Amino acid sequence: MNSIFKISLWGLTMTLWTSAIATTSPAEFTLSAQATAWTLGATQSASTTLRLAGLDPASDPVRFTLEGVLAGAGRDKISAAFGPLKSSESALKLNVGADVPIGTYSLSVRASSGTVSTTLPLRVKVERWLLVDADRSENNRNVTESHRPDPKAKDSALDTAMKNALNGRIYDVFAVKQGSMTTDLSSIGGPAIGTLRKYSGVVWYTGNQDYQVPIEQDYANLRSFLDEDSRRLVMFSPAMVLNMAGAGNVFQTTEKDPQDNQLLTQQKDFLKNVFGVSGYHGYYARDSYMLTPVAGTPVTPFGRIEASGGNSVRVAFKALEHKSVRSWMTAPVQDQRNVISTGSIVLGRGGIGQAQTSSGLFIGVSPDALKTPNLPALLRTFLLF
Repeated sequence: MNSIFKISLWGLTMTLWTSAIATTSPAEFTLSAQATAWTLGATQSASTTLRLAGLDPASDPVRFTLEGVLAGAGRDKISAAFGPLKSSESALKLNVGADVPIGTYSLSVRASSGTVSTTLPLRVKVERWLLVDADRSENNRNVTESHRPDPKAKDSALDTAMKNALNGRIYDVFAVKQGSMTTDLSSIGGPAIGTLRKYSGVVWYTGNQDYQVPIEQDYANLRSFLDEDSRRLVMFSPAMVLNMAGAGNVFQTTEKDPQDNQLLTQQKDFLKNVFGVSGYHGYYARDSYMLTPVAGTPVTPFGRIEASGGNSVRVAFKALEHKSVRSWMTAPVQDQRNVISTGSIVLGRGGIGQAQTSSGLFIGVSPDALKTPNLPALLRTFLLF
């Protein structure tokens, strides 16, 4: 039978969830588990098997307790359910309340038998993702006041693919309203910093178009977001780079130039310090081309992937020479003199932000231009790097 005990000490109350299992107190015993760390979203659960050694289950009474600041019952707590002890094993199920904020939490299971007890440390990382839909498709025309996609419009194929990539994760969608190319494009941005801080990861995609891109305030908000602890940003926005001054050059430097305006200075700084870009190049790919995975990266098992040409928006990067920067995929890049070189199409950087615990990944081609039957698995690899 499960019981709840409340202990007050110097004004501090801690709730302990216990499971008493009627099974003589051993002098010493140990506790282990199949798994001790999980990444979960609010309302999600995880299970594992606890194993006891050094006692006789038939004669030693054992009580399991989940301990920690967030241990307990309620929407803002992490609760535990313990199964019956059989052959020195007991099932443990952890449940994350609906209002538990994002973060990494230390918990422990205590197994007590008479006056002897032992503990097993656990770690639960609670995450929540924000999908920023800025692809100017049908459901971006009349977004709701809360920035949800137009409920009367269908998702684009890209919208569906991006949502499928986050299947099994807890996420929300922020739809960027489709602006007019002649009036308000420069004033329509993405989520405010107050919204971004509620999430552990942000995925931003602009699709295969080159009109609507992140605005100046977006860069400031995303930098503040990455200053938080252990945040992740994944950006599919070749349009952002294609619209930057100097994108026609291979490779235009991201070093600051006194002649750059404020927006370009901010864009260069963002590319360099978030994604590890030292040079950028953007253009329309008239012919199809091949993406080659870099050996030893998460995308190596996918092999070479064809990207469509036609009016496909494409960008490539020269990677910054720094230990925190890693190229995942490369492709040939051709300049105005038909000189072919190799550029990074997928580039990422870790250890960014004030806490140096955040990371960013830039994919320089829209996912709907990739010709592979393994697109869902590839996108999940990008999003959950």
